[in-house]
Amino acid sequence: MDRLTGSQKQALRYGFAGLVLIAVSLKFMLQGGLDRHTPIVLNGEPAVLFFSLDQPCDCMQVDVQRADEQMAVWKEQDLKAIPVYRIDFETRRDLANQYGVRQTPSLVLVNSREDVVYQQKYPLFTEASFDLAALEAQIQALSQIEQPAKETQ
Repeated sequence: MDRLTGSQKQALRYGFAGLVLIAVSLKFMLQGGLDRHTPIVLNGEPAVLFFSLDQPCDCMQVDVQRADEQMAVWKEQDLKAIPVYRIDFETRRDLANQYGVRQTPSLVLVNSREDVVYQQKYPLFTEASFDLAALEAQIQALSQIEQPAKETQ
């Protein structure tokens, strides 16, 4: 570096700054870019929002995988026929903040007005990631409240 002229040093600094800017821009675009705040459309129906991680760190890998597998089996059983939306916690921090999610994996049950009526945070310190029986009881209670409201409209 001692043999470089002042203008060569300046060019190296600008080149490095340019590479950093390109790397940050690529990361931004890969995480959704300006599309990150697209609202989730629930169409006036209750839903389960499953906040997880697409790329968990090594320490969370097992927990996230266990939660993903448990939710996949639960969705396949088509219990209560309620839509389940899997949301990446890292790229959709706006939704996490909107629904009060501070850790992942987490489950949020919202009613037809998108109000949070039930939330389950990990960990439960059990073999299963989530207590799906408790979630199903909340879904059942919600359907009993919302079904009469639809019939009177």
